Amino acid sequence: MRSRVSNAARRNECAVQELADTMEGLMMTSTPTMDQLSNVIAHATAPAFLLGALSGFIAILITRLNRIIDQPVLLQSIQDNDPAGARLRNHMPRLKLHARLINRAILWAVASSTATALLLIIAFAIAFFALPHE
Repeated sequence: MRSRVSNAARRNECAVQELADTMEGLMMTSTPTMDQLSNVIAHATAPAFLLGALSGFIAILITRLNRIIDQPVLLQSIQDNDPAGARLRNHMPRLKLHARLINRAILWAVASSTATALLLIIAFAIAFFALPHE
């Protein structure tokens, strides 16, 4: 029984030592140079502008979706015997289609913003650790 415990303890010690060696290899030993920092900033400007444009696009899409959602509320207030109201109520399927399309556009805009942010983080990490990326 005692040998099983000591074998398990030795394996744990070896695993901890391997993890420590791996972490030591990943740790940065010196501070980044000015060239590395300027490289990071130069590579980050285009994705940063893209993220700004995507945030503006998402804001526009949300505003449009709010306008589409408000229209059925107005259509419900129209009297049933009003002939102009009947014509306006025929627009409901089109409004539902527009809402679905804008909702899908918001989904893809958020997904592309997330992907851009991940690429920006990866680019910072690559430039910060001076890894080859070309």
